Amino acid sequence: MRARRMSALLLLTVLAACGGSGSSGFDIGPGGFEATLIGRAITENRCVEGADDLLICPSGVPVRQGDPTLLGPNELRVDAGFAGEVDCTSDVCMVSLGIAVEGLPAGAVVRVAVRAAGADVWHIGEPLAVSSAGGGHGLETPVVGGAGGDAMAGDEVQVAVLVFVPPLDPVPAEVEELSESGARYAFVLAPVALTPGVSP
Repeated sequence: MRARRMSALLLLTVLAACGGSGSSGFDIGPGGFEATLIGRAITENRCVEGADDLLICPSGVPVRQGDPTLLGPNELRVDAGFAGEVDCTSDVCMVSLGIAVEGLPAGAVVRVAVRAAGADVWHIGEPLAVSSAGGGHGLETPVVGGAGGDAMAGDEVQVAVLVFVPPLDPVPAEVEELSESGARYAFVLAPVALTPGVSP
C-alpha cells in the first residue's frame, strides 16, 4: 500500500570556517568522483548509479515501481527545497529546508547530509521523524557543518536527503562520499549560496 505523503521541516545549520571554496560543487578532488555523478544527476534531471549500490537522484525525481533498484513495492519520491531567508548570526547561518517523502520503504530511515560546495566531507544529521506508516508533520533538527565548520556566509552549500533501508548499519557522522554512508538512495539539491537575508 502506498504510503501517504509525509512532510518534514528541518533547520539546516552550517557552522562557519576560516574559509570556503565558493566552487560549483562539481569539482574533482580527493574522493571526488561522486561529485561528477551528483552533477550529472542534477544537470540531466535523472537518477544515476553510484558506488556501493547508492542511487543518486535529483530532488523531486522519483524511483519508480518496477525499477530494479527500488527496494520497496511503491514509487519512492523525495521533494526537498529551501524555504525562507538565510539567517546568519555571528558565524552561524541557518535556513529552513522543507522535505516531502512519498513511498518510503518499510523500516527505512531518512537523514540529511550537508557539505560546503566542493568540500571533501559530508556531515550527516540524525534520523528525521518520518516513517512508512504515513502521516505528515513538521520538525526541526540541526545539521552541523562539522568541527570547525565548512562554510561561512556567502559560501555555497549542498544538501542531500539520504534514505537508508534495512538492514540498517551504524551511520557515520562524516563521510567523504555519500556512498560511504550506507544509504541506498540520495536525493540531491544543487549548491546554494548562504547569503544573509536572501532566500536560496
